[in-house]
Amino acid sequence: MRYLLVIQTIPEYDERDDFCMPIGIAYINGAMRAAGYDVEGFNMMFADKEPYQQLLEIIKEKQIDVLLCGGLTSEYQVLKLVYETAKKANPDIILVGGGGGFTSEPVLFSRMTGVDYAVIGEGEITNCELCEVIEGRKEASEVKGIVYRTEDGEYIATEPRQPVADVDTLPFPSYEGLNMEAYLDRQEVEGWYNYYGYYHDNPRLMPMMLSRSCPYRCSFCFHPMGNKYRGRSLDNFFEELDMWVEKYNINGIALVDECFSINQKRVLEFCERIKPYNLAWACQMRAETYTDTIIEAMKDSGCVGACFGIESMSDVVLENMQKYLKRETIENALQTAYKYQVGCSGNLIFGAETETFATMRDSLSWCQNHTDSYGTQPITNFGYIQTYPGSRYFLNACENGRIPDKETFIEKGEWNLNITELSDEDYQAIGEIARLKYAETANRGTVIKVEEQSEKYVTLTARCFKCRKEITYRNIKKKTVEKGRIRRLGCRHCNQLNEYVFKEEKYPVLSFAAIPWILQEERDVHAAADYFKVHKFHKIGIYGRNVFTSYMLKDLKAAGSDVEVVFIADKHLENDALVFDVPVLSLEEKWPEVEALIMTDVRREHKYHTALAEKCGVTVISLETILEESGKFHGGKF
Repeated sequence: MRYLLVIQTIPEYDERDDFCMPIGIAYINGAMRAAGYDVEGFNMMFADKEPYQQLLEIIKEKQIDVLLCGGLTSEYQVLKLVYETAKKANPDIILVGGGGGFTSEPVLFSRMTGVDYAVIGEGEITNCELCEVIEGRKEASEVKGIVYRTEDGEYIATEPRQPVADVDTLPFPSYEGLNMEAYLDRQEVEGWYNYYGYYHDNPRLMPMMLSRSCPYRCSFCFHPMGNKYRGRSLDNFFEELDMWVEKYNINGIALVDECFSINQKRVLEFCERIKPYNLAWACQMRAETYTDTIIEAMKDSGCVGACFGIESMSDVVLENMQKYLKRETIENALQTAYKYQVGCSGNLIFGAETETFATMRDSLSWCQNHTDSYGTQPITNFGYIQTYPGSRYFLNACENGRIPDKETFIEKGEWNLNITELSDEDYQAIGEIARLKYAETANRGTVIKVEEQSEKYVTLTARCFKCRKEITYRNIKKKTVEKGRIRRLGCRHCNQLNEYVFKEEKYPVLSFAAIPWILQEERDVHAAADYFKVHKFHKIGIYGRNVFTSYMLKDLKAAGSDVEVVFIADKHLENDALVFDVPVLSLEEKWPEVEALIMTDVRREHKYHTALAEKCGVTVISLETILEESGKFHGGKF
């Protein structure tokens, strides 16, 4: 039998910038090869032609009997396309799935994807036993930790397999056939590893794993490998590292462990042993493990950055997330990282079950108040919580009816599910405000000079937002500069992350003003209605088919205003979730005459303001201006 291991293409990563070579499939590859199976590999991210066409050709040319491919539930559509392509190439091919999607919903996801077998949880041992089934030496019912399809099409899950107790017993991961050389050769300066603050001009960063799983059970998280933490011996780890240094000439490693620092004695020993390698390295940590001793040792041994789950700066939300952390602990972690100049990063995610505008304001206020103390760029992203299958939030949503049908939910892939007690409109507003706040507070380093380097690359000289020293970065893609922004470039002096903006942009300082304006119960004045009354506007148009427009209409109605909203216009009219009792017009249509055009599309104001003024022939007024002036009218309330 000939087996093909496939790393599927991920559409949003088609530029390869944010693609991280998956370790899981490399471990499967190593285990199957060590067991003597005839294994081929195909990394669709590095296809020589259209990836699905090449997959079809490989299956035919190499006469593949079994295809193995796995992924998350969020990759359902891609996985299904991989399996369908395989069947086109060989109708008799045996399909095997694995990874988080199959582990979270074993029978359902197997049926949805149409695989013949699915491996649940860790796959090294299970896959090899499954090969015995496929080759007729064992019955499927004898193998723990799989789902198999019977002759009548029924899917049956076998007894769960316990996680591998001694990770050292597993063969090292193998990247044979998976284009590791191309992956390392094509790593870009602004790639995925900048999430950690890695900054090498010619990065050759190797993902590695020192331990498996996580004993914590955060409400938004799911651990396909279980909740029992298991560490490799350091001897075993460094034996693997020696192999990669010799084979691939790497200059850095990214530890993808979920809890690298859970055993602090081991961390100190790790730091001592990795120091002679002179490699830059980065990791993920828990906030409570940011002690002076640990961080100083990490810094001294070459650590350039650490990522940890900030998630929220509201203790109410942190408790609901089951983070077992307090805001104070997170603040101490950040202070320690900055003290020793170890870059740190993390996310703020909004939409926990207990999220309100008040808890959101706790997080946003923290960002605002700590800009001068150590910057806000440890917050590398603001976004919604993703309600992934297997997580407690997902299970709760199924129980309370917010997810009435699991299959439909997975098919649609609408992971930004409103699991709060907020209305859908207010939930959408939280996302908009979060994006605004990130734009307002990102750490923008100063671009000093951009020099031509080659047809594809430029050399960038910039000044760090934090230490104010100059840094030179080579091999920055021209097209990135043309887009106008580079996120997460680490400073080579203080290791803090910078965002460099090449084009002048105006970012509305709106987030704090928007929250009390949105909250009807927190105000006794009406910002929009009052503004129009003072300026004697009676007929207005609004640009922006968005949630802020919805709140403006509510403002006018609640105030009993006589202002007539004649039309709403937008370049993008596809948001069917918002319905207005006002004509909605496109940019191409002729607009009725009004006395003023109100710009509620605050994120695009700097792009459209002038053009809109020319089109409608009247003053264009931003929502920011309205709220700012109303704040002056009412003692800064807004």
